[in-house]
Amino acid sequence: MQLLCPVCKRKIKVNNKYPKKGLSTHIRHCKKEINYFHKYTKAGLIKQFKWLVKKVGHLPKRDEIRQYKHLGMPHPDTYHNYFGGYSSFLQTMGYKPHHIKKYDKKYLLEILQLLEEELGRIPNTEDFEVYRTSKWGKKFKVIIPDVTAYLRHFGSWAKTYKAYGKLPKCKICGIEIPVIERHHIIPKSKGGTDETENIINLCPNCHKKIHWNIIDISGKEVVT
Repeated sequence: MQLLCPVCKRKIKVNNKYPKKGLSTHIRHCKKEINYFHKYTKAGLIKQFKWLVKKVGHLPKRDEIRQYKHLGMPHPDTYHNYFGGYSSFLQTMGYKPHHIKKYDKKYLLEILQLLEEELGRIPNTEDFEVYRTSKWGKKFKVIIPDVTAYLRHFGSWAKTYKAYGKLPKCKICGIEIPVIERHHIIPKSKGGTDETENIINLCPNCHKKIHWNIIDISGKEVVT
């Protein structure tokens, strides 16, 4: 194990076994990994990051680091490899990590209800992605959380609907199903928007039939 790089050690610990290829081949691969992994040092990463903060004039977020690749900045995962995470890296240098909004289940369900009242239908995961940064959220002075917040608290989107006490309904067949899809009445390719009036909820089956030109949005069969 001493010959293996930290990256491969972690892989072996997770999988509890060596790769299928031979051990000698794996060690040669690891030597390459070691050379790659050790092109940075903790002191070097700290010095380089402080230089970047001074240059850009603010404390960059984790994903923002990718934008400065042309300046020689490493991949964000590098900080995880050396410090256990980007927040831990910031704390090591004395910086305060970026604030992460913490939600509780009650707040998440209230937002779900608020979105339902605004849209006139029970929202799905795509609605959250579309509306979380829109003017609608600013109008009601609320923070629309990312869908991952619901997954962390409830385990799945189906369990979220169960806790909410309602399921989305297909506009055509009327089936209530947790896996619902958004359909643009006027396609985006033809100038359609994400406005509420242009979106309807459809089950996957009806959604496919519309795009395959089998039925229209009223549920009637298309005569060809």
